[in-house]
Amino acid sequence: MKLTRTTTMEGTLNELLPKAQNGDQIVLYEGECDDWYPHPKGVVIRRGNKLLLNGEKLLYEGEWDSWYPHPEGVVIRRGNKLLLNGEKLLYEGKRDDWYPHPEGVVIRQGNKLLLNGEKLLYEGEWDDWYPHPEGVVIKRGDKFLLNGEKLLYEGECDDWYPHPQGVVIERGDKLTLVVGK
Repeated sequence: MKLTRTTTMEGTLNELLPKAQNGDQIVLYEGECDDWYPHPKGVVIRRGNKLLLNGEKLLYEGEWDSWYPHPEGVVIRRGNKLLLNGEKLLYEGKRDDWYPHPEGVVIRQGNKLLLNGEKLLYEGEWDDWYPHPEGVVIKRGDKFLLNGEKLLYEGECDDWYPHPQGVVIERGDKLTLVVGK
């Protein structure tokens, strides 16, 4: 026989995570929303023209063309400007694509990936790319390379996404973290 006991604790994500055990569930947000993205401190909830951390703390209110979560809040794109929380200018100018990065934003201009439009992280060919805390992960064929140099993984996958410790590979119904030390 087995006794399963359910307890409820309240607190911030940082308070609850150390207490959580394998299989525990932490409700990050409960309520209506128009859209959401994961965030290091929980989730960013969009309700109308408001972006709220965990549905409570206002990160930004106003107009935008697009937005992504950032460790320090959200990056707002308005025209050719990328603004941290709609205020601090991270980048202004031409870009083909962009993603948030812990140190600002990664800008794609042609075959170049630039941190905040200035520091060259990678130049060359790729099939896909995403930012990583240590630069960018480049996918070329079946190789996943940190900054186009350090091999993180080689093989087939259905999907993938960078992780601070390497890269997460999806194959079938299995998600595997390939540690890139």
